[in-house]
Formats: sequence, structure tokens, C-alpha cells
Amino acid sequence: MLEKFTSISDSRTNLTEGDAMKVAQILEASPNEVYIVDRTTLTIEYANPRATRNLGYSLETLQKMTVFDIATDLNAVDFNELVTPLINHEVTQMNLETIHRRADGSIYPIEVYLQLVEKAEKLSFFAIIIDITERKNVEQSLQDKSKELANVANNIPGAIYRLHYFGDGTIDVEYVSDRAAEILEVSLSDLYADFNHFINLVHEADRDRFSLFLQNGFTDLTPSCWEGRLVTPSQGLIWIQVCSQAQQQSDGSVMRYGVLLDITAQKQAELALQESEEKFRQFAENIDDIFWMIDPHLKQLFYVSPAYEKIWGYPPDAVLENPLNFLQRIHPDDRPTVEKVISQPILEKHDTEYRIIRSDGEIRWLRDRAFPIKNQAGEIDRVAGIAQDITEEKQAQAEIHHNRELKEVIFDEATDALFLINPETFTIVDCNRRAVELSQAESKEQLLHQPADYLYKKTLSQVKQLIQEEGTWTEEIIIRTLHGQEFWGDVAWTEIQVNQTSMYLVRVTDISDQKAFEAELKTTNECLELTNQELERATKLKDEFLASMSHEIRTPLNAILGMSEALKEGAFAAINEQQQQAVKTIDTSARHLLALINDILDLAKIQSGTATLNFEQVNIKALCESSFTFISQLASRKGIDLKIQINTAANRLNTDELRMRQILINLLSNAVKFTDKGGKVTLTVTEDYYRENILFNVSDTGIGIPQNEIPQLFEPFVQLNSEFNRNHGGTGLGLSLVRRITELLGGSIGVESEVGKGSTFSVKLPYTDVYCISGEVSGEVSSHLSDQQLNQIYPSSPILVANSDQPTLDTTCSYFEASGYEVLAINTMEHLFSTLSAVTPQIIIIDLSSFEVTAESIIPSLRQITELEKTPIFLLITQIESVEIEEKLGAFEASYYLVKPIRLRNLLNQVQKHLIEEFQW
Repeated sequence: MLEKFTSISDSRTNLTEGDAMKVAQILEASPNEVYIVDRTTLTIEYANPRATRNLGYSLETLQKMTVFDIATDLNAVDFNELVTPLINHEVTQMNLETIHRRADGSIYPIEVYLQLVEKAEKLSFFAIIIDITERKNVEQSLQDKSKELANVANNIPGAIYRLHYFGDGTIDVEYVSDRAAEILEVSLSDLYADFNHFINLVHEADRDRFSLFLQNGFTDLTPSCWEGRLVTPSQGLIWIQVCSQAQQQSDGSVMRYGVLLDITAQKQAELALQESEEKFRQFAENIDDIFWMIDPHLKQLFYVSPAYEKIWGYPPDAVLENPLNFLQRIHPDDRPTVEKVISQPILEKHDTEYRIIRSDGEIRWLRDRAFPIKNQAGEIDRVAGIAQDITEEKQAQAEIHHNRELKEVIFDEATDALFLINPETFTIVDCNRRAVELSQAESKEQLLHQPADYLYKKTLSQVKQLIQEEGTWTEEIIIRTLHGQEFWGDVAWTEIQVNQTSMYLVRVTDISDQKAFEAELKTTNECLELTNQELERATKLKDEFLASMSHEIRTPLNAILGMSEALKEGAFAAINEQQQQAVKTIDTSARHLLALINDILDLAKIQSGTATLNFEQVNIKALCESSFTFISQLASRKGIDLKIQINTAANRLNTDELRMRQILINLLSNAVKFTDKGGKVTLTVTEDYYRENILFNVSDTGIGIPQNEIPQLFEPFVQLNSEFNRNHGGTGLGLSLVRRITELLGGSIGVESEVGKGSTFSVKLPYTDVYCISGEVSGEVSSHLSDQQLNQIYPSSPILVANSDQPTLDTTCSYFEASGYEVLAINTMEHLFSTLSAVTPQIIIIDLSSFEVTAESIIPSLRQITELEKTPIFLLITQIESVEIEEKLGAFEASYYLVKPIRLRNLLNQVQKHLIEEFQW
């Protein structure tokens, strides 16, 4: 290696052998490729390690190759011509770009720095090669991006521009897209050269406004727009709109970026519409019919002709203020028809007839026709109509109808058989063709003057009396024809006047098919009745099974919950951290299972019609805040913002507070569960316009619900088919319960949702007049108790606990004993009364549902024991029982109830609270 470079150390380089060694070491370690190439043969004499690694050849292999073996786009002729200035000593160094090919066939771009060196009167090329692959990639990316931006700029509807505003008032065009030349008919080179080429196009009448717009473009840096006319070089008149955004430069000048749009077609359409409307107005104001124009949604009446006041008898002020005010003047019998027509936006032709009541009380008929009008974009933006007074036409039609009615009814137009009967002789005076057919007569003459006795079954006097009393008398009878055939007929008798003579008009309808259908229907109904009875029995059995199984499962679960609570609080003995975590898992799982069982029981009760409600005056704000308490911890962990908005004047609502809280907690829990971290959940309370209903809206910013899945949302045991929902689990009972409870409360529930944006569930409840006061005990025991109070909390007399479920009884008793109380455990009714005959406890706690007894059956029996007349009795009951028990507890002094499931800590607090209050009293 040293030999290669020491030869370069001639009189021109002045390099010592030591210096040459350093240069060799530098080139060997160079990050670029270094080559020495024979000037004559162009074979590679030397390549540094970087070159051998990049090319994938060994040095020995490279020394057998020429530069053309690795530089794929070079040839000898071009190369010699290229390096001629270097050989002629015109330059000392030159560079070029080419491509190297590796041993594996891959290529990469390079930049070559080439020098000519002399070794023992032999010329060689010294080359340093730089891999410029990354630079080439960047250059290509910039070229692609430039092309892309150019395509965007040249394909938008308008022209993009960039103007540079200077303090002296001059404006330079920095950039303008190709579309500008097409719109303005001015070359881009002229626009770049002088902005006045554009200013001179502005219409003379708009030039002052445009000058002011340009002046403000330097001083006002807010977004700005201008519309005006231009006169193109071909003398064409066009309308343009210019909008731009300003950016202050460091030198005080302003750069404005904007877009120029050709709005000629839009302006022409607006002018044409104005002209058309003016012609319409002149036409409408000079005819007797009412012309009107309104928006499709009936929010704004644009125009009503003067004929309105002439026909309606009222000035048009009321309908101009609110178009729907015209409904007040429509005849009550016709108002539903009109309201149905306008219940939806008017998007198609309508032709409606209705009556109005004028200010003077006169009733007039109107024919109102509506015609949707589309704008240039094909959208319906307004509706025109004409209302015509057709009162005289209606009166004429009524008169004609009256005069022709008898003939049309009696003769050939009728589909039923019609007979005219002499009321004195009850013989046939006249009949129609259908009467001849049903009677199987040869002709009408065969029936005339014949007795009509086959058209009735009662006596003549009865028929006359019924017609006189009822006006029209009908019956279904079997009619025998002239040929002896029988059919079922529906016969209606009516007295009419024909040429001032009374006649009976008899209508006969063949209902044989109907009777056959009724017989078949009766058979079908009987089968359905039997099926329904079986379904009701099956449903009842199902509900009884669910209630029974739920009770059977809840009983051991209550024991599990009580035991886990006692273990967590160290009632039996201290446990380590791992055991604490295990107990916590047991408690969480048991409570989750208990909640599911409660849902199943609630659903069974509601579906079987046995659910009861406890209506009371509920504070709306307290209801909302207490519902938020249940979900606040989960929302806090997910960083979800919770908000309550009460926008109603009502402070209270008559409803079942427990059921209403169940609805809100369910909806709020779902909202939090299906909202990502950092989202928002809002509970809004409003009322409708007439204050007939109060609305609870739960909104979230969560994942949303696809529209095709919303119909399944409130079905029981159904979960929507989304990955997120499957990840969160659930039974699918929550929303089904919400809907059914809402309906029990007399309300309804709806949902609006958009995937990716969130959902809003709306519960609408009516105001009710039911009022009930709950008797449930509540509260916590103060932790600051005196020694005397503490002695009272732990009385000398025992506490009696009665529960037929032994595991639950053992857990409860152990918990109270661990808290310092003496406890009597009772598991049967017989044991209860035998114990109370010998011992008087301080407090009695009875689980009613475990013994399957009622409060009214057990408490009077206990009060008959003299020592127990004033003893506090705590009843542990289910939620369903609580609705029925509140009113009955008033008759039983010193009796309270708590709704299961009950935490042992809460039960202990209630006992201690009562003992303290009794002591203070």
C-alpha cells in the first residue's frame, strides 16, 4: 500500500514517505470509495476496503477488471472525450455522475471526483467515489411532490395565486396556477410581469371597490373576499370571487395566498331567479287566486299574494310571522288532513282540498296545490303554490250529487242488491240488476209487486218499529232464492223519500264467503287461544323458574359476599396481602354475578307483569348526582369528563326513584364503558315545549353504533357484533331492562348514534300525580362517640339474627361477634318463638325472604309478646318486596327494612345508629 502512494510523492506533491503513509491510512479508512486506475488500459490498480464492500468484489478480482466493468453507463469513447481537459492539464480535477453495478447485479448512483497522477512517468487516474443514492431519492421525491402540487393547482375549479404586498403600494405576482390564463384570457408571463394586467380587467363600475380591497390587503391581515366583474380581452363579461389569507413577512411586507373562482354561472342564475320572482310577483298580485312561496320545511313564508286577505278574511301578518298559523283557521274536520300533508318537508307535488272558517264565520272551500322548485344544483330550496276558492264549485257538485244520488244508488251502479219496498204492502216496487241476480229471477218484472217476505225474519210490525226507532235497521239472515237455493245475506233497511213518497230502501249483500271465513276464523281463533294458553303457561313457568333459581343462587351469593366482607375487614383474623387480593376477587366476582341475577329477575318480573312501582316525589338534581356517584370512579380511571346539565324549571319528578336511578346508572355505565380515554359523558335534563314530558339525555363521545344494529339494541340477551363490545363483555340485558322499565314508568326511550362520534340515549317520562313516601332507613354512625355511647352500642342484651340459610346466618353472626356483640342465631320459626319466650333481645334482625313469610304475618305475632312491644325489628327483604311493604310498616311501630343484597358493614351501621338514637332520646 505504501508503495502505491510513495510514488505520488514527486517534486510536485512534496510528500515525504511518512506523509504518504498517513495518506494511505486515511484512504484505507475513508467512508467513500477510492480507486487508482491505469490511464492507458483503464484497469483498476487499487481499491480501498470501502470500494470492495460496496461492490461485493475482492481486491484481487477488481484488479482484473476495468472501470467499464463496474460503471455501466460509460464507454471508452465517451470516457476519453470526457477526461481530455484533465489529460491536457486544462483542469486539475473534474467530477461526473454515473452508476456502479455490484457483483450481485444491483446498481447505485455515484458522484466521481477524478484527478490525474503520475508514477514513474506512468499516468494513473485517482478517483474518489461518493454514493449519492439518498440524495437522488430526495431529489426524485421533491420532483414527484412538485408535479403533484402542480396537478392539484391546475385541476381545482379556480386559480391559485400568491401576491406579495409592499409598503409602497406595489404588488408582485409570486405565483399563479395555469387555470388563471383560461379564466382571465391573459398569459401567465404578462401576469408575472405586471399585476396591472389583472387590475385593468376589472369592470369600471367595480374598480373603486377593488382598489379598496387591494389597499386593505396590506393593512388588514384577516381573511378577506371580493366579488366583482371583469371584462376579458375578448370583451366577455365574467363574475369572479377572490378570497385570500394574509401572512406577515419579516421585512414588514405581506404575502397573501388565495384562490380566484369564476362565479359567472352562479351570478347569472341569481339574476335570472330575481327576474323570474319579480314577474311571478306581478302576476300573482293581479289575479283572484292566492299565490304563495315557502321553504320546503315550512319555516319561512317568502311571499303570499294580496288575495289571501280577500279569501281568508284575515291579514297575512300572522302567517308571515309563522307559516303554521294558517292551521288555526282550517275547519276542525279537515285539519288532520292538512297536518298530515305538512308533517314532512314538501318535496313533491301536493293537491289538497279543505275548508276554512273566515273571520265573519263563513265556511269556504279551498283547493291548494304545491309545486317544489329546484335550484341550479337540482336541490329543492323553495315551494310555490296556488290556493283557489272552490266554494261555488263544491256547492254545485253537492247539488248535482244530491240529485243523482237516488238513481246511482238504486240502479245499475250498485254492487249490492237494492230493493224499493212499499211500506204499506211490503211488496217490491223496484230493484236493480244485482237484486235480480241474487234472487235468481229471469227478469226484474218477475220480482216487481212480489211480497218481500224473504228479505226479513221478524214480523212486519217489528220491522216498521225498528226502522222508526233506529233509522237504519240491519240483520244477517239466510235468504232463499226463487229456485230454492240459500245464501247468507246482510240486509239493511232504511226509510227514504222518493218524489215526496216514503219508501223502504233495502240493501242485500251476499256474505256467504264472509260467513265461511268467519267459521274458519273462529276455528283458527280457538286454536290460537289454546296456543296462547300454552304460551302463557310456559311463560309463567319460565318466570317462576327464573325467580326461583335467582333466589336459590342469590342466597349462597349473599353468604359469599358477607364472608368476603368479613375477611376483608379482618373480622375473623388478619390476612396477608395475597389473601386480601384473593378475597377482593371473590367479592368482585360475586357482586358481578349477583347483579346479573338481579337483572334476570327484574326482566322476568317485568315480562310476567308482576313488577310493581313505588312512585314518589324525586329531586331531579339529587337523582342525577347520585347516579353519577356509581360511575365516577370508572370515569376517573379512564380520564373521562363527566358533566350534568339541568335545563328545566322543574325541581322534582313523580316517579319510582329506584327504577329511575337504575335506568340512569345503566345508561351512564354504558356511556363510560364505550368511551375512550379522555372522552366526555354528559347527562342533560330538559323538558318539552308544553312541559308534558321531561327528557333525560345521556350523551357520550364514544365509538358509536352502526345504524343497522340499532333495531337490535334493546332486545334481551343480544350484544351488538362489534369487537369493542365483545372485549367488554356483558349479558345483553341492560338496555332491554332500561326500555322495559321506562315503558313501565309510562315513558319511552330512543337513541341517536354515529360511528366514531358517539351516541345519545333519550329517556322521555311524563309528569305523574302519584305520590308515595319511602320508609327505608339510611345513614352512617358517627365515628366520634363518647364512652357512654359506646357502651350503649354494645348492649348487655344480645342481638337476635334469624335466617333459614345457615351459611349466611353463620357469616352474619360471626361478623357481629367479631365487632363485640353477643348474638343469638335462629334458623327456624319454631326456634325463633321458643327463644323469644325465654330471652328478650336488644334488636331483632329477620331475613323475611329466607323464611318465605310476610311482614304482616310475623310482626303482629312478635308484638303479642309483651316484652317485644317496642323492640326494634329490622327486616331484610328483596327489592320487589320493598314496594309492597312501605305502606304496611306504618302500622308496626319500631319496624324497619333494608333491601338485599346488604353489606354487613351497612347492617352494622344501621344497628349502631339505632342504638345511639335510642340512647339520645
